[in-house]
Amino acid sequence: MNVQNYAGLTEQTEPEAVVLFGILFHNVTFDDALEWALQRMRDGKPAVIATVNVDFVMQAWEDADLHETLLEADLVVADGAPIVGLSSRFGPRLRERVTGSDLTPMLARACAQEDFGVFLFGAGPGVPQKAASVLCAQNPGLRIVGCYSPPMAPLSEMRHEEILRQLEEAQPHLLLVALGAPKQEKFIRQHLPYWSVPIAIGVGGTLDFLAGIQWRAPLLIQKIGMEWLWRLATDPIRLLRRYHLNLAFLFCALVQLLFLRLRGLVAADFYYVSAAAFQEDFERLDTQLVDLEHVDGLELAYSRMRWILVDLGRRHWLESSEIAGLVTCARKFRRNGGRFSVLCASKTLRDFFRVCHLDRFIHLFVDAREALYEIEKASVDVGSE
Repeated sequence: MNVQNYAGLTEQTEPEAVVLFGILFHNVTFDDALEWALQRMRDGKPAVIATVNVDFVMQAWEDADLHETLLEADLVVADGAPIVGLSSRFGPRLRERVTGSDLTPMLARACAQEDFGVFLFGAGPGVPQKAASVLCAQNPGLRIVGCYSPPMAPLSEMRHEEILRQLEEAQPHLLLVALGAPKQEKFIRQHLPYWSVPIAIGVGGTLDFLAGIQWRAPLLIQKIGMEWLWRLATDPIRLLRRYHLNLAFLFCALVQLLFLRLRGLVAADFYYVSAAAFQEDFERLDTQLVDLEHVDGLELAYSRMRWILVDLGRRHWLESSEIAGLVTCARKFRRNGGRFSVLCASKTLRDFFRVCHLDRFIHLFVDAREALYEIEKASVDVGSE
């Protein structure tokens, strides 16, 4: 596959990405993430940063809403050593582990330098205020425009109108949300269309670390990737079951994906009818056909086509960067109200999409005739509404 051509699917301002375990990760360093966030704060356009570890991935496989939330996030960084370490098994290696606990102070420092306002939301009573004091002491001139610890309640029972009112009055450039996963990610996604906050990021226990409620591992332990062991030793009751489930999930998922990759390398030819044989029929249905080997010009289809169908041809396997291109294109097209689908004749590749639950986000067709039938049926259904 021509990777240079495939990069044309992505937005010009979006960092390079890979898809691992069904989650899109942007291949950035701390400096890259910081510069990206600063540019968005300068532009003022609302965006979301998600810091994803193995526990996030496990929850996303079980929770379709969380999975879609992460796939729709504007910047997703790998906050887990296993994810970074395993990335090279499926394509380009992620350049760096970017932890939310380390990124948060860097963002605060940059906000102080550019006079951007910061709002601390979540954690326990008094924790945002303590964390704000620490950040201000570390960064003279930092503007803390709000601190709020909401009462404990499910997401559906939170006082959303009051929260949005506070944010509207405070007008922060950076919103640190410490509600725990997946609540914080779903909270941000729910309100993203209704606020003007340039950067919102779920920070988990970061405010507790800053406030001294919990202690991070020493720097040496962090550098050798053993921070999880430190946290387990300091909070065994809460984390023992979680880490046990994470390890079991990671092992099972890795075995499945490596098996599929091996099967893809030795797969025999299969019966395949190119979608190009029905080019005129698809055009009649306002559907843009894209050959995976020749995707130049796909950007032009966003404004004029209602449906995109990517023909994977005889491909048995895709690298993580290639899958990222598909996901990036799918989410951009979906945001514009279009439909995105893939013609995937290879059972190995279809199984890969299903194991990673990417079939929730990208519709799969087995052959061109099925695609033509379903798209025509959908067009009739829309026309009759």
